[in-house]
Amino acid sequence: MLNWHKKIMKIVMEKFNLTTYDIALIAYLEGILTAVILYEFIL
Repeated sequence: MLNWHKKIMKIVMEKFNLTTYDIALIAYLEGILTAVILYEFIL
């Protein structure tokens, strides 16, 4: 499973010309957005 995920991430990174820093930043912003949405609509 882990090898499959690494392979898919490499393909996506090459397709969109992203670095590991870009992927980390996207994940960070996605986490913030998810937290804001949950806070506004659930709590």
